[in-house]
Amino acid sequence: MLLRNTLLTFALFCTEITKVTYSYISSFFIAAVEGYIHLLSPIKKAANSGNTNYFDCRLQTSNDESVRLVCYSPKKRESLQQAFASQSPLKIVGTKKNSKKCFHTDNKDHCICKHARITPADHLSFPFNP
Repeated sequence: MLLRNTLLTFALFCTEITKVTYSYISSFFIAAVEGYIHLLSPIKKAANSGNTNYFDCRLQTSNDESVRLVCYSPKKRESLQQAFASQSPLKIVGTKKNSKKCFHTDNKDHCICKHARITPADHLSFPFNP
């Protein structure tokens, strides 16, 4: 009886850890974001590290909302530059909410992960807003 109770308690504990872990992961990762690229910056050097290159932009996600995207992989800029120039919609799979508070707290900041996939989006329900 003691072994059964111990196993049941352990199973409940594992279930709770799985829920917490999934909740933690889902709060930081986004499956995909879609929209139009605005304000694409040139490649910059990070102030705190002379070796870290990055660029940022705004992604219009609806008629009246946008998010800031930061990317530390300069090779990905070419894909974004093409979409920016042609005002074409993009789908980015593999972004992460930025948990650092060094950016504006009212903005929705996301980091494009190293292994993110950037592809053309099909048809969005909103137009490009200049």
